[in-house]
Amino acid sequence: LLPNTIVLYMAGGVFLLCKFVFNKSDIFRLILRLTIIVVLCCFTFFVLMAASASVLCRVDFSYSILPVVTGGIMAVSSAFNGFVISRWYKENGIIWGLIAGAAMLFMIVLLSVQNSIFAFSSVMLLKAATVLISGAIGGIIGVNIN
Repeated sequence: LLPNTIVLYMAGGVFLLCKFVFNKSDIFRLILRLTIIVVLCCFTFFVLMAASASVLCRVDFSYSILPVVTGGIMAVSSAFNGFVISRWYKENGIIWGLIAGAAMLFMIVLLSVQNSIFAFSSVMLLKAATVLISGAIGGIIGVNIN
């Protein structure tokens, strides 16, 4: 194989060779972008959770709506993060939106595992799909708005 070549295994035994040339500044720039995305995801999620908690403390509600509220907050936060990141970088909106959604999902899974409440279920898969799709939609909107 050639140097700086990554071999990806595709379905059906077909190999795809992709040549990637990275220098140190490209890797540093990518790590910096990913760090900014993770920090933004954490900040917006915790701000929205605090705002919803302050509202829910003042309102009489059934505790059965909490998963719906947290799922909605995750989706709104992911869409907002995808919008802001793709608006900032002005390119590849769907990719940056998906990365923002994946960062949000990674943060939620990490917090769930740390608190020993992680359960791999259909609800978790639905939340994961919602977060990824809303991040991608936010990214698309962020790139296409003038």
